[in-house]
Order: sequence, then structure tokens, then C-alpha cells
Amino acid sequence: MIPKSQSISSTQLVRSLPKVKEMLVPGPVHVTTHGREDFVILSSRQYHDMRSLVGMDVDRLDTKLRLTFETIDELVLILDTNLNIRRINQAFCDVLDIEPDKAIGAPIENLVETPNDQYILLRLKEALESKRPESFELPAGHRGNRNYHYKIVPWPNGVAMFAKDITNRSRIRNATVERAAFEACLAKVESVGTGVLNQAGKLTSVSPSFASLVGGTASALSGLSIYSMIDEPSAKKIRALLSGPHKVPQQIDIRYLCNGTAFKPAKMVLTQFQTIENMLNFAFVIHDKPPTGFCQENATASGEKQY
Repeated sequence: MIPKSQSISSTQLVRSLPKVKEMLVPGPVHVTTHGREDFVILSSRQYHDMRSLVGMDVDRLDTKLRLTFETIDELVLILDTNLNIRRINQAFCDVLDIEPDKAIGAPIENLVETPNDQYILLRLKEALESKRPESFELPAGHRGNRNYHYKIVPWPNGVAMFAKDITNRSRIRNATVERAAFEACLAKVESVGTGVLNQAGKLTSVSPSFASLVGGTASALSGLSIYSMIDEPSAKKIRALLSGPHKVPQQIDIRYLCNGTAFKPAKMVLTQFQTIENMLNFAFVIHDKPPTGFCQENATASGEKQY
């Protein structure tokens, strides 16, 4: 906690030293001359407290800061007002394939090679001139198939840039968007549903198209047992598949409860996969079996030629 400070003029200081001692009890005393602060008086206790605080193993602290700077995965670059490199960490040097000692003092323009580098340089100049932070995402120009989130901020006597590899996050986001697109397609295709089962036969996730087959919503079905939606012979087949590992997708014939009213025949394909948590799960696809002769009858009705 910072002690409370007070002010006294130099004239008062000379005239009333005992008063100053009393004033030092709660905190430092600021000495002024004609209203302008000249210096600060501390008690012996305050002086030693502040000295111990300011002088706390500065070398050790600097070593820790340097270690952090050099070991973090985030790319760090600090430039002066002329956009010359003042500091660059090892992670950034690894991406650029340069030695830190050779980079220090060099103009950042010397490292510009790709169109993405040109764009980053432009944003650095904008941040330096505007004194406002810049933030954007961009593929790495020096490392293929990697995406970075860049943050450029004003820095004392220059500008600093921090870049974080967000490739995995971008891939997850892309996979989510891709899955949503597939689900939108499946919603337009009748009699097809997908989902994931754990080894106990519980649904960990299902597609809206599967939910429409059995009659329900994806959120309501999650966590329920697949065995409550199929007949007993089908349940025996699925239990056998879930009990042991399989290297290739397995296809079986089942009968599932359609909209809670009647059992319908369908094809089911399961394939196993292992989660990050080392759990064995099974992705599945269910496809309603069309009635016998359905394809031929519909093709004939439409006038298409049979081969």
C-alpha cells in the first residue's frame, strides 16, 4: 500500500522541522518552492521500505523477463520510430529463419519478402502514425499453412507487434462451418442421419437429420441410448460392434423406431475413432432402406432409360 503523501513549502520546512517529523508519520512529504515541487522527504522507515521494493533482485527479475520473452510461443517484435528492430524474440526469428543478433538494428523493410509482409508493414506504419492499436488475422507469409492473429500497439519510442499462431483454432472454426454446411445439405436429403455413439451406446451427438428420422430434436436426443430407438435384434448387432475395435467401417442392417410409431428397416454404417481424452467413440450414418423396386418404379415413371 502506498503511504499517503503531503506537501510543505521550503520556508515552512526551515521554520518548523518538528512539524515535518509529524507529517512524515502517515507518508512522504513533498517540498515545494513557489508552488513547484522540488523534492520529497521520506522517513527512515519509508526510505528503507521503498529501497527494498525498488531494489528487489533486479538482476533476477530481468533474467526472468528475458527468459519469458525468449521462451513464449507468441511472436514479439519491437520497433523504434524509424521502424528499425529494437527487440525480436526467438520464436519470431525461427519463423523468419534469421539470427536475433543480425536482426537487431536492421530496418523492418529488410525482412519484407511476401505480399503478406507488405500488408503487415503497412499496418505497422498506420499504427505508428495514428498511435492506435491494430488487430487482424493473416496467413503467415514465411510458414505455409499457418494462420496468425496480429496485434500492433503503440510502444514507447516506437511500436510493438505480437503475433499468435491460431492455426488450430482456425481449423476448428472451419470444420464447424464445414459441418454446418454438410448438415444443411443432409437436411435436404430424406432418410439420412448421422451421429456419434460412445461404447455404452449413448448418443454423444446427432445431426438434425437423424433427429427428424426418429422424431425429436438433436439436443433432446443427445445423451440417450441408441438401444431405445431400435429393436432387439438390431441392438445385439450394435452391442457386438461397440464391444471391440474395428479397423474399417462396419455396415449392418437394423430396424429403428420411426417417429415413435413403427420400426423401419435401414442401413447403418459405423466407424470407430479415438478422442483426445483417449475414449473410443463411433461415428455412424443411418440410411432408410427404400421399398423394393422403388428406384426402378420411379425411374420408369420419370421416363429415364434403364441400363
